[in-house]
Amino acid sequence: MYLIPIAREVQNYAEKLTDQRDLSAGNIKFRAPWVLREKTEFKYGTLFAFVNKKGIEVSQKNDDERLLLSLLKDDPSEILKLELLYGKENLESEYAFVNIILHTTPDQAGLFKPLPELVRVHPLLLYKLLHSHLGDEIYKFRINDMRCFQFGNPQNAKNVRVHLFSVDDQVYRLHFVGATQAEIDYRVDA
Repeated sequence: MYLIPIAREVQNYAEKLTDQRDLSAGNIKFRAPWVLREKTEFKYGTLFAFVNKKGIEVSQKNDDERLLLSLLKDDPSEILKLELLYGKENLESEYAFVNIILHTTPDQAGLFKPLPELVRVHPLLLYKLLHSHLGDEIYKFRINDMRCFQFGNPQNAKNVRVHLFSVDDQVYRLHFVGATQAEIDYRVDA
């Protein structure tokens, strides 16, 4: 709950990884330097399993899973309250709302904080719980027009998740299994 996103730069590994294969899942296209063993499509995503025991799951958040949309579909008076609590700029996109959530820590909800601050912070902490299982480190970065969060460090964890937020407010999720940071950066930048 005390983790906040750390800014990082994505390294360009395209020229270093020469054996590349084009893959796609729905409207998401990317390249992988691994030999594909199996592609399995599910209702909410696609799993790519490779012969080297690495894998990538690709999915897109549907409207029911998006926090901001679920909050904003209420009546207009609720929208006005949310704007007063979090600021209009933090409600302009799913990325902006997730960003404020991930930058919220329990320190901001201390016992001696004013009541309006507690009313603002407590829901954000509850939403942050939804992200807490994704990884023990959080990074944020940009790739072209995409803003991204990475949950987990591949040096310490076998599972690393990257959420990519497009300009048109679509959210794509990549779940990497057994990938190095160079391989993740390569795939995300492809």
